[in-house]
Amino acid sequence: MDATDGTLIGRVRNPRDSVAWREFTTLYRPIILRYSRARYLTTADADDVAQDVLKILVRRLKTFDYDPAKGRFSNWLLTIVDNEIKRQQRKRRAKRANTSFLEAQADPDDSQAIWEPIFVKEHIKRCLKLAKPDFAPKTFEAFERSFLKEESTGSVCTALNINRNQVHLARHRVLKRLKELMVEQIGYEG
Repeated sequence: MDATDGTLIGRVRNPRDSVAWREFTTLYRPIILRYSRARYLTTADADDVAQDVLKILVRRLKTFDYDPAKGRFSNWLLTIVDNEIKRQQRKRRAKRANTSFLEAQADPDDSQAIWEPIFVKEHIKRCLKLAKPDFAPKTFEAFERSFLKEESTGSVCTALNINRNQVHLARHRVLKRLKELMVEQIGYEG
């Protein structure tokens, strides 16, 4: 059995798996949009890039076979997105005479530096949504307040009527689960 068969990437290989495609689109479309906007595309052009990339992925993921020796999924996806951004810019260039500003902004050397934080942040947001049902509401709230919102342990204890040890334990348990989910989600990507 292929190593990715149990993953979201493995599941979207079947274009009829609408649940997998909905999850995939929910996760990756915002990454593509944010990255495209960071590359100075208009909102409309970024939407076009996202739509075109998703169309390409529908075709290519059918036969996609993840091989860590060949590289990370995120790098493969970045190459597709960058190519579509360049195509979009060429299309725009044909409509406008002066594109020197735009061309200067699309330095491919910056691609990874822009892409990586966007990619990771969107995966973390997804993992937080996936992890939340695994915990009692008070436990997850203690994590959110103490770790994500950086509230002091004392104020979290007072607000939730729990002790310091419970706050630390909540942080530890939720972080452990988040790490597990990140490995499940993108561990095969690098």
